[in-house]
Amino acid sequence: MHLKIQKRNERDYLSVVQNYRQGGKTKTRTVETIGYADAFADRYEDPIAHFKSYVAELNSQSAAERRPIELSFGIDDAIAASAEPPARLGAAIALGCLDAIGVRGFFQARSGHAGFTAHAGRIFEMLAAERMMHATSKRESWTARASFPRPCNFSYKDVYEALPCFARESEHLEASLQRQWKRVYEKPAGETIFVPCGTYAFPNAGAGERASVAVALDARGMPLGYRAFMGRLNPTIAGKAVDDLKDQADAQRAIVITAALRDPEPSMAKLAANGDGFVIFQPNLATSPDLASWVQDESDYETAGADVRMKRRTVLRSLPGVGEVPVSEVVLAGGGYALQQGRALLVTSETDLPTTQIVQLFRELWRQAEP
Repeated sequence: MHLKIQKRNERDYLSVVQNYRQGGKTKTRTVETIGYADAFADRYEDPIAHFKSYVAELNSQSAAERRPIELSFGIDDAIAASAEPPARLGAAIALGCLDAIGVRGFFQARSGHAGFTAHAGRIFEMLAAERMMHATSKRESWTARASFPRPCNFSYKDVYEALPCFARESEHLEASLQRQWKRVYEKPAGETIFVPCGTYAFPNAGAGERASVAVALDARGMPLGYRAFMGRLNPTIAGKAVDDLKDQADAQRAIVITAALRDPEPSMAKLAANGDGFVIFQPNLATSPDLASWVQDESDYETAGADVRMKRRTVLRSLPGVGEVPVSEVVLAGGGYALQQGRALLVTSETDLPTTQIVQLFRELWRQAEP
């Protein structure tokens, strides 16, 4: 800031102004209007000098307010593993997202209705925000509720009593969020969505049940919707999930990413016939002698990071009911991937995508599986 002196009718007119940048140009805004200098002659011996000192003081105060905060601690100080932070600021970001798509409004509009527990909305916020930040159990979320940014005055019993409400209202909640999402989300025309699919095991009284999940993501990685169903992934249920998610997202095409298929070629054929794409892990390298020998051939592998090597080729693959379809085959060696004989084979219809992008798409499976 500085003192601006303008001549008006042979008199000095004073104001405090500040320069700022906009559109690559320097502009000036008025912070405070003072008036004519001679109007202060009875109060100050030199009004201009006085107000220059005043502006200097304003600048000093502004600099003090912007001064970095310094934190200090002893070299031997340690944070206990069990320490609970007074506030988890990451939850505030998660809550901002939930508020933006109408979660709070949905539950507030139904508060007091039959089947809605007193704290249903806040319990949903707590569980959803925790899951957005990291994978944790309901018990852990409730135990750490004191550091949640919003009051959580409910018991652990209340948490479990709210779960049937969430299950019963799931479709209504999703429909409400989709309507709100469309108001704030700018969807590019002709969008292609990405659909990571996985099958997961859940313990049940000592036995294991399997459930499959398909999640729709836009090109920026924003989730648009999901479909969940009991059982292993197969071409029929995967195809229905993809069609439903395309309709929901108003997308023209989907690229399915999965490692959950024992026999991936029928799914590749179904997707190719429908105009959709795929990035699929192929568990069986013995489908043809040529494929197995190419994968095991050490030539042409290139280093792609710590302990990871990869190579790629584009071939015509014969798919049942479709015929020959151009696909790219990408082999990963090392790096901790799910490997067969030290190799992992990805098959993709997206022959124009760079190899690194194909691998990154496949890694979405790990991002989806973690929570």
